[in-house]
Amino acid sequence: LISYGLVEAGYNTIVIDKSVPGFGSSAGNTGLIQYNSDKPLNEMIIDFGEQWAVDFYRFSVEAMTEFKRIAGGFDDVGFKPINSLFLCSKESDLPSVQENYAALKRYSFPVRWIDGATLRSEYNLNATAAIGTLGDAQINPFKLIQAIHTSNLQNKARIFKNASFDKITEVKTGYRVEINGFEIHAKNLIYATGYAPDILPETEPYILRNTTFSIVTEPLENSWGNQELIWDSAEPYIYFRVTEDQRLIAGGFDQSGVRFNSQAEIKKIGQQIYTKVKDYYPDLNSSIISHWQS
Repeated sequence: LISYGLVEAGYNTIVIDKSVPGFGSSAGNTGLIQYNSDKPLNEMIIDFGEQWAVDFYRFSVEAMTEFKRIAGGFDDVGFKPINSLFLCSKESDLPSVQENYAALKRYSFPVRWIDGATLRSEYNLNATAAIGTLGDAQINPFKLIQAIHTSNLQNKARIFKNASFDKITEVKTGYRVEINGFEIHAKNLIYATGYAPDILPETEPYILRNTTFSIVTEPLENSWGNQELIWDSAEPYIYFRVTEDQRLIAGGFDQSGVRFNSQAEIKKIGQQIYTKVKDYYPDLNSSIISHWQS
């Protein structure tokens, strides 16, 4: 997305990827695009101050608008404007979820409160209550990356895969990037590190990495409400949606650190995610066809 914006603005742009574009963390991404942050607005205000927190959320809403403009310009990338439901997973979470809703409402963010009875009657979902957020979207991240880079190439950008840099040197005119015996001279550099370690060693002391687990199922025969994006207040939380080919894709149960589990453990956690989704949506009747950790 950064490269697309630079190319669109007319900059001479080069993208270097140490692997193959789209085959890193994006390939495991479940494609829920939301303005709401993992850190609720009311908590962010306490931790960082009102102005900073509210601006963060407003910038997120603006980013959603820009994302829809870009993604909506491509065909077959799984793009769909859609609303979200943040489910209150248990009664004891209700006060904090209500505080989150009140803060969002106070600053005029697009939200609505949905009680448990309405969730059951209108959405066929079981939860204590929910915050409905408007103006979100879903996407197939891998397809979007391929579409963006196809567009970039058509607009004279250059893209190099399997091109891990050997050395970066700051020079009078900008930067010299050495890659496999070749050099790129650039006025400015933007690092898009994803979750890769040691790209910028000086930042490593400030980074905490987690892994997450995901599943995808056979096509569904039916689904909840209007197929809203779903996530919840549990710790650890889960999230799920319906893909463009009507499959359930779900993730969560984050694990601290970068250790990868055995296939048997990943399969077991994937089944736990499926069971949790079924707790919220009892009509779920499908089977897992793939599970992964990323």
